[in-house]
Amino acid sequence: MAYRGTCSSVDTPLAPLFSFQVYVTNGTTAQAAGDMPIHFLDSLQRASVELTRCRLDTYFLSGASVQECMAHYRAEKIARAQSALHVVPSYEDDAAPYSNFAIVIEEPEWEQLGVSVVRFDPPEEVLSSPDRAAIISSEVIYEQHVPVKGPLSLAQQVENPRLVPLATLCSELYRQSRFTEEYEDRYDEESERGRQEW
Repeated sequence: MAYRGTCSSVDTPLAPLFSFQVYVTNGTTAQAAGDMPIHFLDSLQRASVELTRCRLDTYFLSGASVQECMAHYRAEKIARAQSALHVVPSYEDDAAPYSNFAIVIEEPEWEQLGVSVVRFDPPEEVLSSPDRAAIISSEVIYEQHVPVKGPLSLAQQVENPRLVPLATLCSELYRQSRFTEEYEDRYDEESERGRQEW
């Protein structure tokens, strides 16, 4: 888990409740990773101050396929459903109605080559909708070589005009989530209670 939580501009040891799930499949092990998870988080937070209220749950699954990461994600979501540090129930927004969102680091040189982003598991009302084809093009959206932060190069813009840097995408998901306000309120309450009890 990687986080640098803040509350009223004061460092706090509490892990933020809003999280993003990161899968490292590029052969790096947890033992060899060193400070890679916090370095990855710093890269996101330098690009977007909003992400200081988020944590990264990082899993090292060397050589795992995207499908295996998705299966692990679903199992983790079920296993941690009752935990305070659960997986966000849904990341769906108006632009992308998918419940689950995962970041996959497939390249050893992720800072230069970018990461992969997977959106999957549309809610049942989308799957059963007569307008399903107009709402989603596929049950899984898998994008590779997403830059961690901007600005995008001209080549990236030409290759994929819809490409959004990861930091921007995560910020939008955080801002638009119906859970953000609830999580922030709970976080502030727990931080204050902890300071009073200490």
